[in-house]
Amino acid sequence: MSNDLRVYLDHLIKRESLRYQRPNRKPERERWLPNPNKGLELRDLQPTSTSSREKYLRKPDFQRSTWAWTPEDCLLLLESLYNGQVIPSIIMWSNEENGIQYILDGGHRISVVLAWLRNEWEDPISSRPDRDINDEIRIKRAAQEVRKLVKAHIGEISEFKAAAQELDELLDEAAEVARHKMGERRFKQARFYQRLLMGEIAFHILWVEGNYQKAEQSFLRINKSGRQLTDWETKLVENRNSSLARIVMSLTSLESLAHYWPGEESEQRLDSALLNKREMILENLHYLHDLLFSPPYQPDMKRLYQPFFAITDVNKKPYYLAELFTIIQGGKGYETETRKLLEVDRDASPTEIIERGYQLIEDTIEVFTHLIGANWQSLSIIPVVYFYTESGKYVRSLLYGMIYWLFAGTDEEILDRKRLFTLHRAKFEQILLDNKEDVVGGIGRKTGSGTEITAQTAQYFHTVLELLIKYNDDIDSEGFMKEYEELTDDLTGRRKTPRSQTVSSSPSFTPRQKSTKMIQAHLNWASRCEICGGFLDPQMGVQHDHITQRFRGGSTTLDNQRIVHPFCNHEREVIEAAQQGKKHISLPAFVDSLLAASARQIALPLVFFDDRNFLSPYDRENE
Repeated sequence: MSNDLRVYLDHLIKRESLRYQRPNRKPERERWLPNPNKGLELRDLQPTSTSSREKYLRKPDFQRSTWAWTPEDCLLLLESLYNGQVIPSIIMWSNEENGIQYILDGGHRISVVLAWLRNEWEDPISSRPDRDINDEIRIKRAAQEVRKLVKAHIGEISEFKAAAQELDELLDEAAEVARHKMGERRFKQARFYQRLLMGEIAFHILWVEGNYQKAEQSFLRINKSGRQLTDWETKLVENRNSSLARIVMSLTSLESLAHYWPGEESEQRLDSALLNKREMILENLHYLHDLLFSPPYQPDMKRLYQPFFAITDVNKKPYYLAELFTIIQGGKGYETETRKLLEVDRDASPTEIIERGYQLIEDTIEVFTHLIGANWQSLSIIPVVYFYTESGKYVRSLLYGMIYWLFAGTDEEILDRKRLFTLHRAKFEQILLDNKEDVVGGIGRKTGSGTEITAQTAQYFHTVLELLIKYNDDIDSEGFMKEYEELTDDLTGRRKTPRSQTVSSSPSFTPRQKSTKMIQAHLNWASRCEICGGFLDPQMGVQHDHITQRFRGGSTTLDNQRIVHPFCNHEREVIEAAQQGKKHISLPAFVDSLLAASARQIALPLVFFDDRNFLSPYDRENE
């Protein structure tokens, strides 16, 4: 059995917004119009058919990824069609403005038929930027399995075509004679394909009448039964007009992102400036996608460079993205916070959607320019050191906690926090590498996971830096050890010394141990910034610095060159003055509610920051 495999069918039917209209579209002679008495005939799904209906079919933009059926599920449907058994109806809605027909229910069923008719059981686009290597392996395995099952039980479409051609040549023979000459299976394949070509095999269609609001309501009702939408998924669909929902779905379905944003076809005419900003949104979304998900995640850790956001479950991708954007807007990522942020501009005009969406994307890119890249603000941190366990497992709460802590307060407070972090970065990273898995695991066991421990993880980062400052990086001192144990006791419910060894009784090396060793090997060979001493990966963004500065007579030679973090280079004088005791920098306080008074200027209102009843600017305006 292959119940652990899921067949990837998401590429077979394009996604598109129910609202999408093509500008200046002329009536088409061959446009398909709903016919209540006509089903979705399999002959019209063939790519070579002159009457192909396939190009008019779309999935609604917020429909789940078509990646849930096992190979056995796919075979069961095809066998039911092949044997003439009853197949559930599909539900569709037709956009009268453009003739496009949306599949509100039945996307998996139609996709399975399309895959069989095309013999295309996997996405032909290899090494997609939004899929990691494990996805690729699972997709190929599922494709191989479903091909094997189909070939064994009913046959590939090429066999049906060849059998039908043979039967045509025996047209003048009696049916029993033809059956005897061809064999039972081949004769049945031929008759099935003949019936397919004559339009006798079809999905029955239940049509939704009315405008796109009716279609949306029907989609929600359908998905509240059967394999139900979660409450959060329902909220995402209900608020699909909001800027946050559009961003989340754009990053989830990058190939369809243009359809998520108002354009020339919008009910409100957009001026050239807004249309230009819309184009910048599309460009920035591609850039942001690369920042978050490139390169693809490799759990075997054969390379040090891993993505900032490693989502291995495609169905959770929209949810986790929404969490991330909520944290960047000042929250902890709680579901209730995300819901409120989704509702902020759900009824806004296209102009407001574009303006707010543009600003939210800009805010997110700005945060990541502090973490990655060659921009002067970049700490150029290595994700494996901060957001992955010692065995290579990604822990998103570590990223959430880092953002929640690092960007708390005013611009000056953020700058001072980054400076102090840089001054103690080498030891900070050592503490993380030796302890983050145990500490975050302990916080999780005591409190929860994901967004539930955003604040606690942030507090851990802050207090570790506080202790490093207090004890001048002497992590072996009695005072540091004692206070570190107290910190871990408070956060996890048990004391933990700053460093530990993991001993395994297994007779052979496990995948976990292998990944751990690979990470250690990478870091043993990794470069270090010659200003702060922290780990440095050239792929994450570096700058080339004069050891003796040019204005002090330094030459531009290899002997006077060093590779450093961009932020270290830009803040070199302040950092070196602090290292020499010539400048004092105070660590800004970290308090949960501090974010409510954040001086960061963002276009989308901060909805809330913790469990206290803060009023956002939006709330105050609408009291």
